Amino acid sequence: MHIAPTKIKVPKSNHAGDNLYSRLPQTQTVVVAPQQVVMAREGEHVEDNMVIAIISIFFCCILGLVATFKANSAKNLKTQPGGLEQAKRDANSAKKLAIAAIITGCVIIFLTIFVTFILPLILTGVFASQTY
Repeated sequence: MHIAPTKIKVPKSNHAGDNLYSRLPQTQTVVVAPQQVVMAREGEHVEDNMVIAIISIFFCCILGLVATFKANSAKNLKTQPGGLEQAKRDANSAKKLAIAAIITGCVIIFLTIFVTFILPLILTGVFASQTY
């Protein structure tokens, strides 16, 4: 996007002691650039849940990565005008996905320990106590 410079005239001073305007050239170029204005309601804060999303990657990679992407989306949307509601939804999704990843990872860890260590002890104990 190209913005055309605007020329303004600086008024001349009739006072001999006024050196502010006398040092300036007669015409100056002013370039006006668009600025991003972020409007948020007073006291409104959206937690993006990035920390829990990153931690959840270590428990369940797929759900953790999706949670991290959602948290990043919430982080980016909360600074855009009109993106506050979508940022809340993405942050909530990131939190739910991260919790699901952590629970899934804990269940998998428990099942792995059970099948690897506890189940063989139970089965060998059961077979050892039976006499033929």
